[in-house]
Amino acid sequence: MASGGNYVAEVTGGLAELGLASGLQENERTQETDYTWDKGHKFRMENLLDTGFLSDIVLEVGHQKRPMKAHRLILQAGSPEMYKKINKLEKGEDVVLSIPNVDYDSFILFLKFLYTGETGSALEGLTFLPLLQIATTFGVTTLINICANKAERSLSEENAIPIYQQAMQCGQKELINSSLNFICQHAWKIVESEGFVDLRQECLYELLTKDDLQVESELQLFQAVLRWANAECERGGLEPGNWDNIRVALSKVIGLIRFPVMDQAEFTLNVALNNILGLEELVKILLYFTVPPNQREKIPPGRFISTPRQYYKGSKPSHSDNFQKSSARKVSFEQQEFTRSPSDEWDRPVLVENHPSPSLEVLYKPPPADDKTSKKPGKKGVRLFDL
Repeated sequence: MASGGNYVAEVTGGLAELGLASGLQENERTQETDYTWDKGHKFRMENLLDTGFLSDIVLEVGHQKRPMKAHRLILQAGSPEMYKKINKLEKGEDVVLSIPNVDYDSFILFLKFLYTGETGSALEGLTFLPLLQIATTFGVTTLINICANKAERSLSEENAIPIYQQAMQCGQKELINSSLNFICQHAWKIVESEGFVDLRQECLYELLTKDDLQVESELQLFQAVLRWANAECERGGLEPGNWDNIRVALSKVIGLIRFPVMDQAEFTLNVALNNILGLEELVKILLYFTVPPNQREKIPPGRFISTPRQYYKGSKPSHSDNFQKSSARKVSFEQQEFTRSPSDEWDRPVLVENHPSPSLEVLYKPPPADDKTSKKPGKKGVRLFDL
């Protein structure tokens, strides 16, 4: 499976199969006899790139500064960012432009697009992800759209995480939404994948805000987040498995785990005994479990949300199928809150104030008139928790 850190190997392998990686090595063939005049336009443009014939600029590509001879006119005509960069260079015969922090083979695909307007059959595997990053960096809108469309059509349980992360990094809103929706719909499988632990913290944070994250249970999600935290410790040079380090790694996302949705035994055995939370937080949640569900609305605000997500139930319909789309309104991103579970009744949607997702709409349906737990007139939504 291709995870967030394994693009380069797959890109290089894919290009080698297509004969592109070897055909453009260092672009050293500059003799006039290498250039061919008697072919079609596309071939001549590819031949210019391949041979470096009439080149007037050298690109030093990647960390190794591999040289690539190119043509300023084509680069500047195809990319607004190239236009700006080249304009800043001094005029002369030995013009050199450094292009760091890019994969060499992906950059060759980018140049091929600037020269021919085509990508050919090269967008196989995950080659479109680093190419999307390069196209975004250099402002080539047409290529951005090609890569984003390819990514959306290619979404699978194996690649949804790297596609989501690349979309976040490139600021591609439509691709962010489509990849997030895919992850939410297949979350019970994706959170168990190796790629899940490769998530950047900001990507994990956004994912954990989702009400429609269809994991099997909040416990499954919590255990996946623990695996992520251990991987994050390793990335940060901290000892994995050390609960103090894990607490540090989880500090910005732990408030998005809906501990009150767990049953008391799950919480005690998997959370309370591991020192993930502070003593005060543990006491609050354990006290929450002691309150009958129909009285939890009386508990004032706190940190953790207790409204269930749309947990995966196999072939059973999601509780969202019962939502009545009246009285809907946006919720805010100001702080994380701990709301009561609506008596564990999945057919009673609630309005969650100050929910951490800025784009989420949660709906409220008043309880039946004969419900003894009905609120007083004028109070809508649910109360929040903080002892």
